[in-house]
Amino acid sequence: MRRAIRLGIIGCGEHAFRAHAQPVFGADEFQLTAVFDPNAQASAQFCQTFGPALQVCISEDALLASNVEAVLIANPNPCHAASIQKAFKAGKHVLAEKPLATDAVQLEALRTLLRYGKPPELVFSSCHPQRFDTPYLWLKQALPGLRQCLGPVIHFGFDFSAQSYHAQRLGIPSMMLDHVNHDIDLLHFLFGHQVFQAHRILDAPDRYFVCGQRVDELSFSFEGSYRAHQGLSEQILRLRFARGLLTLNARKGYAFIQDFHLDTEQRVDCGVKNYALRNQAIMRNFAACIRQNAAPYLGLDDLWVNAWLGVQLREKGWTTYPGGFAYFDVDD
Repeated sequence: MRRAIRLGIIGCGEHAFRAHAQPVFGADEFQLTAVFDPNAQASAQFCQTFGPALQVCISEDALLASNVEAVLIANPNPCHAASIQKAFKAGKHVLAEKPLATDAVQLEALRTLLRYGKPPELVFSSCHPQRFDTPYLWLKQALPGLRQCLGPVIHFGFDFSAQSYHAQRLGIPSMMLDHVNHDIDLLHFLFGHQVFQAHRILDAPDRYFVCGQRVDELSFSFEGSYRAHQGLSEQILRLRFARGLLTLNARKGYAFIQDFHLDTEQRVDCGVKNYALRNQAIMRNFAACIRQNAAPYLGLDDLWVNAWLGVQLREKGWTTYPGGFAYFDVDD
């Protein structure tokens, strides 16, 4: 029987508990060994679930000096970058919550890390669970047939809404910086990487809007708000084809497909997003990569652009993506 990988968690908030700790509880991939959070009450929730054997560390440095082999970084957004650097220096595999950088200085440190700062034997991954959601897996598989019937995709639109308390709980000045990484990752998951230009239209703590266009003439728009009623978390994806329109509701698990040429409309079940299963898939991929049984579900280009886009739009208002990390992998 294979030995579980010793896992440490930096940042013991609700998301770390529900999205990462609970999915590995009782599984054989990881053994949660140590946690650190400056808030003792946050750590207590983990102890109640995982028992007295769980080591509660007095500092981040103490956790990194322990015998954990892998680290989940889930502390506040501005702290991710520094914790990533420290974890790799300590010789740990790293799974970091997004965003991987929140300003230009952190972004440059990430570029250096991706170029030659990370030991090749250590795994680096992040959290973009939409790649494992049933509705988007269905859509990726259905796209060739949809293109055949409706023509090429000419616009990708994604609209995300969550409960209004998120903005206050997260304490973030920019919802765009927190979420646009998911949007661009889903676009690339479905359509691959291309050169694009993007523009920030609106950026607030509880709302954002971004639009752009790729060189393959696929335009896109990303928008979201933290103004939804309590209990609702909506994800609406719209694909405009040359001769039709698809509207997918990931929470309700259906898609409407309109064929403008035939003047028809069809409802198709595509499955619903599942919070537990999508995060279990991320943790399993992380474990499989550490054991060298799989490749990371996020490539180098994905890790980079998912972090790069939010920082660029936040600081400049617009940006041009040259199509991959290789174009950034040079000395200025």
